[in-house]
Amino acid sequence: MVAAFKTFYGVLAEAARWLSSLGVTHVAMEATGIYSMPVYHALIEHGHFTQVLVCNAGHVKNVPGRKTGLADAEWLAHLLECGFLRGSFIPPADIKAARYCSDGCLDRQGWWEGE
Repeated sequence: MVAAFKTFYGVLAEAARWLSSLGVTHVAMEATGIYSMPVYHALIEHGHFTQVLVCNAGHVKNVPGRKTGLADAEWLAHLLECGFLRGSFIPPADIKAARYCSDGCLDRQGWWEGE
């Protein structure tokens, strides 16, 4: 089954609930930099999944010549089903907050530049 959803957060939350209602337990997606984070957070916050993986695009390259969104999705599903995928590290919210705070403190103090 194929469905398309817009990338507004409310719609992403609806997509996560829809996937959960279909009985989906594991989700894998290709990392697209910061653009994959709203999708990841919607899946985590609004879905009931055993596992949500954001995978490095270089690790899940498909066979050349079959570049469509549907073919890539099928390939990711196959790799996930076989247990060949490893998700990227996404720090929990408290670690993200600590990183953000410490980066700001270091920059303001001039420590980062070696001043």
